[in-house]
Amino acid sequence: MTQEEKSLLLQDLCGRLPYGVIVRHADPLIDNDGNETGEFWHKRGYLCDVTTLDDMTTTIIESEGSDEEGYEHICFLERTLPYLRPMSSMTEEEKKELLQISNFISDIDDDFIYLIERALIDIVDIVNFISWLNAHHFDYRNLIERGLAIEVTEENNPYKE
Repeated sequence: MTQEEKSLLLQDLCGRLPYGVIVRHADPLIDNDGNETGEFWHKRGYLCDVTTLDDMTTTIIESEGSDEEGYEHICFLERTLPYLRPMSSMTEEEKKELLQISNFISDIDDDFIYLIERALIDIVDIVNFISWLNAHHFDYRNLIERGLAIEVTEENNPYKE
């Protein structure tokens, strides 16, 4: 993972902290001599915190669905991937909801840069828009395409109750 990718993932995860984002973390398997084997086992849980200690950024997740459910697990940022929905998975109902809270757009495909440059968007509307996307776990930074997030699908949806 490049430094740019780490920075992007860090920014994204920090912004999602209040919204119950679920992440998957890969822990290395260790052999009998205490050496990493190059293989990993995966743990899934809710992101609880992100911290930087020394030169290492770590995430803290609360494990779910295992014997260690509720256990806080410290993970390297580079091995932490959020479960996110592609923007294309937005339902018609969600589009209508988003349009109702976003006074500055008349269509999902409006050019935001143009609207911002012309001061046609209030910053509060932008904050509400991003907050809504985070709360619904949408990947508006294209992390899935970059291999920095796991795509939520019908078969792979940890948010389904």
